[in-house]
Amino acid sequence: MAKKFTVLDFLSVVGVRSDNIPVTIKYGTEVVCKAKNLRWLSSHGMPYELEAKVKGIDVCRDSIVIRIQPKSYSTKI
Repeated sequence: MAKKFTVLDFLSVVGVRSDNIPVTIKYGTEVVCKAKNLRWLSSHGMPYELEAKVKGIDVCRDSIVIRIQPKSYSTKI
């Protein structure tokens, strides 16, 4: 069984010092979070966003879209 790859893992692999590219986290078609860049997401992201399992990542010149897996996202505190 593979280790789960979370949003926080993605931030540590890519590094938060990257360009100022807007980041969007989506759960299905719902937008969970919008961030100015990866640095903002790592410092202001909520734990349930950062600890969610990654389903897919779309990286373009003008945006990054992180799709999280169903049932890994919870808003319960």
